[in-house]
Amino acid sequence: MNYENVKVIDILQDGRGVGKKDDITIFIENAIYGEVVNVKVVNKKKNYLEAVKTQTVIPSDFYRQPPCLFFDKCGGCSIMNIEYEKQLELKRKLLVSQLQKIAGIDVSNINIQSDREFEYRNKITLKVDKIGKLSYFAKNSHDYVYINDCMIASKLIRENLSSIQQLVSKVNSKFESAIKEIVIRSNEKQIFLIINLSKLNDKIKEFIKENIKDLNFVVTLKYNKKEVNLKGDGYILMDYEGYKFRISASSFYQVNNFMLKKLYDSARKYIKKDYKLLDIYCGVGASTISQSNNNIVGVEINKDAVKDANYNAQKNKVKDYKFIAQNSSNIDSKLINKIDPDIITVDPPRKGLESKLVKSIINSNVNKMIYISCNPATLSRDLKKLIDAGFKVENIEAFDMFPQSMNVETVVLLSKLDVDKHIKIEFGEDELSEIEFSKDPTYKEIQEYVLNKFGLKVSNLYIAQVKRKHGLIERENYNVSKKNEEEQVIPQCPPEKEKAIENALEWFGLNV
Repeated sequence: MNYENVKVIDILQDGRGVGKKDDITIFIENAIYGEVVNVKVVNKKKNYLEAVKTQTVIPSDFYRQPPCLFFDKCGGCSIMNIEYEKQLELKRKLLVSQLQKIAGIDVSNINIQSDREFEYRNKITLKVDKIGKLSYFAKNSHDYVYINDCMIASKLIRENLSSIQQLVSKVNSKFESAIKEIVIRSNEKQIFLIINLSKLNDKIKEFIKENIKDLNFVVTLKYNKKEVNLKGDGYILMDYEGYKFRISASSFYQVNNFMLKKLYDSARKYIKKDYKLLDIYCGVGASTISQSNNNIVGVEINKDAVKDANYNAQKNKVKDYKFIAQNSSNIDSKLINKIDPDIITVDPPRKGLESKLVKSIINSNVNKMIYISCNPATLSRDLKKLIDAGFKVENIEAFDMFPQSMNVETVVLLSKLDVDKHIKIEFGEDELSEIEFSKDPTYKEIQEYVLNKFGLKVSNLYIAQVKRKHGLIERENYNVSKKNEEEQVIPQCPPEKEKAIENALEWFGLNV
């Protein structure tokens, strides 16, 4: 089925264009906001069609030639072909629409605060093929797009990318497929290279060690749950407004240094000096310590990040602090009341807050809350729950932490309307809109998705390995006997199935 002369009137969060024809909504791959296109339908859904652009009939007034040579194929950026000022307007429109439609909040006068649009990321993740070529995934697939530059990566990462390519090529040329992925982090002066391996032995380790002698890098090897600090101490130091934060290989830290001050200042202005702060999803404690350097409690599931947070609090001379390794879904109102904070800060991943945590916050004695979000849809869903339970939105600010994509960061201040009432509430199924919000999929759901889309059968063990690789679980392997564990050869997920599982996790809204 084909449609002609379809006007692209909006952009989805994943970068697809939105058009209408004969009262039918069409989501169009590779379409640019403002253009008129011909399309071919590739999938029919209940309330919309999915299509690909076959021809541009009338070009968009907002089109620009993408400055990146790899944009047309690479899945890293989705709207680099749109002028930056228009990008900000589209993100503002998306945020306004989601908050109004789902949560009933009018923020029509909001602006997106911004800084630079390129060379802003202090961290990138690259895939590696069997002979060592660096790549990103292609748009909407797990095909490799080979790259030798990334315009949104920091200047230091860009300057060192060729040296990293040479290193990785040497390793995989000698030990085929040994390196499957690399993570590159940077501060102003140093590169932190995290090398994810498909196999690890003394020969590989010594070969890499020999070939990084002349590189001013911190280098950590990762294989399954094991980390080997090959050069340096296994972390990098980030400077922020006089603070120094230690960031280990698996720890979370905001990727855009240039927007951090605006983001953290927005939250900090709501926290009085005598407030006790509870920060959930605290990462390495950077936002916690930046917002309040006294009387803080942080909660984070990643144990390495908690170690970093305690180190950072000590080194930055925080007077009274405690960081807890805990899953946010296990935080109940009794624990919150025991901590007795004056204000709570939450900064969840894209899937938003766990329903249990929302319920716990509502049923606690806390009267003020700051919600930092990178996903307008799940933010709106959670705000609707909080508003229905007696919270009021006091202020909302938005920040462009991720130029060249439709993602937008938001800081929301909430307070309880009646601080003398503690509302007890239970949540049923969300019926807020037609949007399917992210939730943790079951292993059976992942298996069914992979089987239906790729024709592959995957075990619980393989799913657990892939989830662990991306920091999504902290549990032991499934179906692995504890007897003579050191003598066992645990089967590793094949690359083809790993890609399929990652695709499923992304489809279910998890950040991989």
